[in-house]
Amino acid sequence: MGFSRQERVFLAAAAIFSLLGWVFLCSPKWQEASRLKRELATITQRTEGARGTIEATEGLRRELEVAQIKVRRLDEKILPRRNFSRILEQLAESTKQHNIRIVSMKPMEEERPNPDALYQPLPIEMEIRCRYLDLGRYLEDLGNRPLLFHVQSLHIRADEKESPTLAVHLVLTAYAWRGRERRTE
Repeated sequence: MGFSRQERVFLAAAAIFSLLGWVFLCSPKWQEASRLKRELATITQRTEGARGTIEATEGLRRELEVAQIKVRRLDEKILPRRNFSRILEQLAESTKQHNIRIVSMKPMEEERPNPDALYQPLPIEMEIRCRYLDLGRYLEDLGNRPLLFHVQSLHIRADEKESPTLAVHLVLTAYAWRGRERRTE
């Protein structure tokens, strides 16, 4: 049983029309779909890259905010100008609170003045008498004061006259902005 010539021609024509229909109707749509799929993948990749950039920018913004807060806090601890009375007031208040007896206290000259520096160190040499525990509390309290104090040197020895008292020689440095008022207002 075979196909007649007319049926074979008809089947061949149907196959050709199906192929032409595919080429002219379906193939362009499939190609368009493939192109759109590639574009979507590219856009998705760019979006992910942009999302990463946005997240990195947000992280940098948060870091900047934290840095600005730290600068403001530090700025509050640096004197607006050379003001030894305020420094001495802070030191005296702390010594009273912690049973520290001041033997001597004197301002020192800056070792290597730097006129280009933003701040000016204000070193103060002190001789004090106290117990060991009181010294620790005093130094901790200085760290919590509204001014920035840096312990430049600290020498501790037993007081030969009074036991268990210590004789302490220390150099503290406070800071003032050089030649201007506070940096941030």
